[in-house]
Amino acid sequence: MMNNSITIWIILAFVTIFTPNAVAVDYWSMSGQSTYRCPGGLVALGDSDRAVRETCGDPLEVTSREDKGPIWVYHFGQDRFMYYLEFVFGKLERILSASCDRNKYQCFDLD
Repeated sequence: MMNNSITIWIILAFVTIFTPNAVAVDYWSMSGQSTYRCPGGLVALGDSDRAVRETCGDPLEVTSREDKGPIWVYHFGQDRFMYYLEFVFGKLERILSASCDRNKYQCFDLD
């Protein structure tokens, strides 16, 4: 009985240590902002998707959520933050940021 208990604890320890952190970005709990400064200038809520693309360039990725419009993901330079710009009917509706590394797939998995 003791050997089985020790074996279970060892397996649990290995699983905890070697399992990658696969947590999605909790999109709804992030704090919003009214503007975003990208290399081409400042964009603000209400700007058209065309104006945002002209100012910020192409997004790193375009994703979406259920019942929502597209969400453009930006990451510039050495900044540790990912920026999520949500559009509704072609207008910038929400600007969010999260501390995330662009090389982690979790940064693109919006929960």
